[in-house]
Amino acid sequence: MFHTDSARLTGSGRQYLQQFFTQAGAYAYAIYGHTDSRASDEYNMRLSERRAAAVANVARSVGARIAREIGYGERRPVAPNDSAANMQRNRRVEIVCYR
Repeated sequence: MFHTDSARLTGSGRQYLQQFFTQAGAYAYAIYGHTDSRASDEYNMRLSERRAAAVANVARSVGARIAREIGYGERRPVAPNDSAANMQRNRRVEIVCYR
């Protein structure tokens, strides 16, 4: 849902998240932001925090409760940062549902 160097959600991404948070049925959520490794660690930490905040703000806009909102930068990749496809996978926000 994020392009390189961006914390701005796409319109379709925002709609998807609104629907998700409306229907998920959790009593609270944890939001974890991540980046690929193409910038400095310090920059990526700030970017991941902004990404987590963007998703958390959508959740709050539909009445969802956010228990945690954390940015991890490039420190917890799900794939090696050795290709464009893998870097895209690392530009993400994870949502944990507390039920």
